[in-house]
Amino acid sequence: MGFKDDMNDKLERGSNVGSSLSMQGSLVLGFEPNAQFFYEKTCKFITKWLNDNVQMSKPVEMFPYDLINNGLEQIYDLLKFLNQKTPNKLKSYSKKINEKIDEQIKQYDELIDFLMQKGCLLNTVKS
Repeated sequence: MGFKDDMNDKLERGSNVGSSLSMQGSLVLGFEPNAQFFYEKTCKFITKWLNDNVQMSKPVEMFPYDLINNGLEQIYDLLKFLNQKTPNKLKSYSKKINEKIDEQIKQYDELIDFLMQKGCLLNTVKS
């Protein structure tokens, strides 16, 4: 059994080791690639768990994309569920685009500060 046969066998069975693929799909840094369906299965599980256990303002349809695209609303809902507290949330944004951007940046900075105060390891995130 050659290397490629061994890798195909592992891909079919799945792998419990972290993976990283190069552009050609080969191994990088010695990690075995995980099959895409494990990623999709995990995202479906997290989506179901969030919808069943966390009272969200909007249901999560596609994790993690909904959390990214819906601004901070669902992240604040999750923080409230996990921590019973959330950082100050801006109610509405200004009509002027420059002021709106400044308010959003301020809101993200407050979220990062809140998470760091609670012990999140965000040392690589700059606010």
